[in-house]
Amino acid sequence: MLKVSSRDRYQSADEILRILDLEPYLDSLADCMSSTPLGVVEEEEIPEGYLSPIMRTAIAIRRWRARKNVRDRHRKPNPSELAIR
Repeated sequence: MLKVSSRDRYQSADEILRILDLEPYLDSLADCMSSTPLGVVEEEEIPEGYLSPIMRTAIAIRRWRARKNVRDRHRKPNPSELAIR
């Protein structure tokens, strides 16, 4: 669906009808699209000047964990995970 013309986007009438059936759900489907960010990760202030390799690694780990936490908060739980709790 990257083409501009609808003649190029859809190959059959069934495809068009399917898209029209999904129209009421576009707002809820937009939340599932990967083009939108999941959340805002607060950026850590990095000190000016030289950073040792250990400090750079620590900053990278903290950023990775923050992004992972945002993803985990937005992830829907598995039914098997709910049974354990």
